[in-house]
Amino acid sequence: MIAIWTLLLLLGLGFPATLHAAGETLAEVDEVAITSEEVENTLASQLSKLEEQIYNLKRQRVEALINEKLLAKEAAKRRLSVP
Repeated sequence: MIAIWTLLLLLGLGFPATLHAAGETLAEVDEVAITSEEVENTLASQLSKLEEQIYNLKRQRVEALINEKLLAKEAAKRRLSVP
């Protein structure tokens, strides 16, 4: 059951959406547009690595929170069962 919740939470984390629409003009130089697509294409590899790092940090935090809650639940059970 815990594995199912973990999987659902991880799927919900996903990779972050692109901040700018493809082709959106970010700047102009001498009336020539610099688009978000142009910028992102040249940074694709670096952005992918950063998105993977963000995903892994979120996944690790979700796992830590799950463990904390499970430990707290187990501790509460033990407190109740001690005479």
